[in-house]
Amino acid sequence: MTIQDEFETVSGSDPLSRYRYFLNVVVDTAQVWTGLTEAGSLFSEIIEGKPRIPVFARQFFFDGWSAQGAGVIAQPMPLDEFIETELVEAPLLGGLVAVMPSMGDWGHLIEIPRFIKDIRMELDLIT
Repeated sequence: MTIQDEFETVSGSDPLSRYRYFLNVVVDTAQVWTGLTEAGSLFSEIIEGKPRIPVFARQFFFDGWSAQGAGVIAQPMPLDEFIETELVEAPLLGGLVAVMPSMGDWGHLIEIPRFIKDIRMELDLIT
């Protein structure tokens, strides 16, 4: 499957299917693509009082997302570092991870503790 085919197939699927795809890819590659602001901090948007942190399985999904034009830089992070240094910080408590958002929706929204639990469950399946 070409990158373009993969992008079109996954982007055209529903948010839960994109989440399942995301879990498979990030566990395989051990990295997450996310956005950093120009100041170097993790990008999130506050919506309805909660931060939403967009994450992607591969850079080309990030590139297809609309926030890139807003001064957000695609950045790969090791999966363990992303979880331990970015998601467990106090300012993000109560926040949501927006998994594989697209131009039309925020993707699969999941609370941070559940996201971490799902990642760890997937990792346990392969070890």
